[in-house]
Amino acid sequence: VIDQKLLRSNEFAFFLNADASQPSAILWGGVDKSLYEGPIRMFPVAQAHYWALELLDFRIGNTSLGVTSEGKRRVKRLIVDSGTTYFTAPSSIYSHIVRRLEPTSCANVEKQTHRYSPLVFVLKSASGKTFDLEVTQETYMLGDGSQGD
Repeated sequence: VIDQKLLRSNEFAFFLNADASQPSAILWGGVDKSLYEGPIRMFPVAQAHYWALELLDFRIGNTSLGVTSEGKRRVKRLIVDSGTTYFTAPSSIYSHIVRRLEPTSCANVEKQTHRYSPLVFVLKSASGKTFDLEVTQETYMLGDGSQGD
């Protein structure tokens, strides 16, 4: 597709509809301005064959899990997988994450809106600037299905 120059530009975009009853989309060749408000942030694909972005750091709240005390990055990529419901992590930091995010009931997540710190993915944009992609507990905590969650 790229070599044949079939796209207006060599870009793709995800539209993730906040309303689960409405469709989301993947857009090839650019964006549809009717689907968003505010600025668009561009991130280059950092690893072929994956939708991998350069990850500068990974934090839970203000605590870095992505960089060692010596300044070495434990995790170098964030893979964007639009077909996956769950978040995964490399084994090198998985146990650290689990210790910080203890299991609880859905009712507690909903009642205690600040119980869990956000997951923060520090990314490098196409312009070279850093961008903090913040994911709140309402997005990363899942129900167990027992109460219709």
